Amino acid sequence: MRKSLLTRAAAVVAGTAMALSLVACSTSDAAPKADESANPTVVFGWLKSTADLAAYYAETVAEDQPIELQSELFKTAVDVQTALNSNQINIGMLTPVHLLRAVEAGQDLIQISGNTRGNSGIMLSKELGIEPGDWDALKDVLSERKLTIAASRGSINEALAIATLEHHGIDVEKSIELVNVTDFSQHGEGVRLGEFDGAFTMETFATLMQVGGYADLFAKPYDTEAGDINTIFVANRTWASENPEAVQAFVDTIVASSDALASDDELNISVGMELMGIDRETAEMALSNNRYELDLGVEETKVFAQLFFKLGHLERDLSDELDDYVTTEFVDAARG
Repeated sequence: MRKSLLTRAAAVVAGTAMALSLVACSTSDAAPKADESANPTVVFGWLKSTADLAAYYAETVAEDQPIELQSELFKTAVDVQTALNSNQINIGMLTPVHLLRAVEAGQDLIQISGNTRGNSGIMLSKELGIEPGDWDALKDVLSERKLTIAASRGSINEALAIATLEHHGIDVEKSIELVNVTDFSQHGEGVRLGEFDGAFTMETFATLMQVGGYADLFAKPYDTEAGDINTIFVANRTWASENPEAVQAFVDTIVASSDALASDDELNISVGMELMGIDRETAEMALSNNRYELDLGVEETKVFAQLFFKLGHLERDLSDELDDYVTTEFVDAARG
């Protein structure tokens, strides 16, 4: 059973109080030494979605791992990145897009592992009458008018969709009117109300549109060299350099969590239902567009660096600078 964070915090306070009382009663003049056998503590931030089940389930796995894991739930990846830079957390779950922005700004961050792939979708309103995967039909509609598509500007989901459409011969700038809707939860409502012809969005919102019956998953945007990369784990670089054993304990825990979910479909679905508060059908559909991958995906992120520069989201091509912001040592050690 998952221990509550409040219970863990109370235990820490009680243990600290006992330790202080023992020190006070000691007749020795020597300064107390830190308990070198204590498990390392890691504070990590993450977001609530089906792409983040490994982070959520890591709390349960950590109960049997040599680590004290303190989980902090955030509303946006930007908030996670801000917390990393201000040392409020040690490790955060981000996307390669956020890592590239860190590289551009010279932030004190470093990628320590991958997390998930997939979780993106090109959604089209059923009103268009276009069958999923029928690129010729989509091009016929686009020859008559532009489509209005909701997307969170600068997101990995938008970038993958744009790259995929370009890959299939569609000039997005000429054929698509992209409307910046930062809140992914509003994408589906806009499509349902007829405000948008579709959305470049993420799970579970892509699945909810399908279950609601007003949009189809036209395509999963994984047809380019950027692949299906989605979320990664990034650490505060200074903290990581000072606490390599804590980083390793965290990556080991994430590997154990990912392996458990990937190898047990029933566990994967039940954890998804628990975290997201969704029914089995929705969980199964959303998780069919998710896979666990701890590889850092450096080459795919370099493709993103070039794409984002082309789209004007970055001031320069960062592909040659990325290697200084990633390390494979912890994943390599975890995998043996």
